[in-house]
Amino acid sequence: MLNAAVIGLGWRGRTISGRMQASQEMRIMRAVNLFPEKQGDYTAKYGVPVTGDYTAVLAGPDIGAVILNTPNNLHTAQIVQVAHAGKHVVCEKPVALKVADARRSRSAVTRADPRHESRTPL
Repeated sequence: MLNAAVIGLGWRGRTISGRMQASQEMRIMRAVNLFPEKQGDYTAKYGVPVTGDYTAVLAGPDIGAVILNTPNNLHTAQIVQVAHAGKHVVCEKPVALKVADARRSRSAVTRADPRHESRTPL
């Protein structure tokens, strides 16, 4: 079982969290909300602790994957940070807003784990 953190608790983050409850392969262990006013009932509903500090989640040895559901302009920097932390990364689309940023993201995950999967040709 792969332990994951979900970053971003908007509609997409909550949808993924709900679907992950039935997964036999991955489970959400922590959640990060960049906008505390939007946290709502997440912990009560999904039984997952929420923090506002995603760098602490990246440092956690219990987290093997990070699912990014954040604003598009944050994706590149976050993908690079997740890759440097040695975690698997799942990012909602678009992976980046500029081709150069997409290439930077791909380069970071390739260096971190050459077995990565990309569904976006660059």
